Amino acid sequence: MPMFLSSQYPSPEEIDLGWLFREGVPNQEPDSTSWGYSISQEEMDALRTVLDEETYQWYLTADIYKTPRPVAEALLEQYLGLSLEETDQVGLSRLHYLPEYDAFYSAARDTAIVLPHFTAGAWRKDGTVELIYHDKLECFRENCNTPEEVYSLVQTPWKNSWHLVSNTQIAPQSP
Repeated sequence: MPMFLSSQYPSPEEIDLGWLFREGVPNQEPDSTSWGYSISQEEMDALRTVLDEETYQWYLTADIYKTPRPVAEALLEQYLGLSLEETDQVGLSRLHYLPEYDAFYSAARDTAIVLPHFTAGAWRKDGTVELIYHDKLECFRENCNTPEEVYSLVQTPWKNSWHLVSNTQIAPQSP
């Protein structure tokens, strides 16, 4: 769920899929104890045919992530109420798709995960809920009265859960 906060989007269709799936997804295979999905040597060989040599060499020095398309579809449906085709496919070109494995691949040396520090929330007249948060780790350790970045996450009730409506930066509020 925190990767849904890794980009800003005024509507769910505009979420940056490149950031959302940049670090893979939790492994949902039975009996898995790892974070992501494993990548075989055959998949690495297939990636070598679609990546330029510089990018491939960079992949070899980074953490490589695999996101099976059906898993991506399920997460988009669960949290946004959309299929992959219903999104604007923002950032999807930063992921490398191998049709023979029906999966997207990416690599990173750092993390884009957001650890939100929620500071306020309110029900809106339209039935949505707006949550205000800071994305700086320091907010967990300090008072955070003057954060540089403040965000608004809007959700709408859906069945027994919630769908994300938007995640946008807002101006810091005066103390």
